[in-house]
Amino acid sequence: LRKRNEHDVRLVHFIRHAEGYHNVNKEYRDIRNLDARLTPKGEKQCADQASSVVSSIMDCSNQPDLLVTSTLTRCIQTALLSFPHLVNNNEIREKK
Repeated sequence: LRKRNEHDVRLVHFIRHAEGYHNVNKEYRDIRNLDARLTPKGEKQCADQASSVVSSIMDCSNQPDLLVTSTLTRCIQTALLSFPHLVNNNEIREKK
């Protein structure tokens, strides 16, 4: 929660998952791609995103309070690889 002009403000970012194998071969409905993982290019996209995020949140007022992701593997991979500075394995929990 941030203050801006005496108002409480929440900053929300939405990020789509990085490139997955289902994106490369465009076989979106193939059962093998139901929970597609990231490609090496997708992992690099996350590393690039992580560098960009770290440089943009050096100011503590922009530090996210919460990271939410889908349960799909490619989404979890994107979150973990794009925001490694926010991830503390002791604080990762699944909503039941």
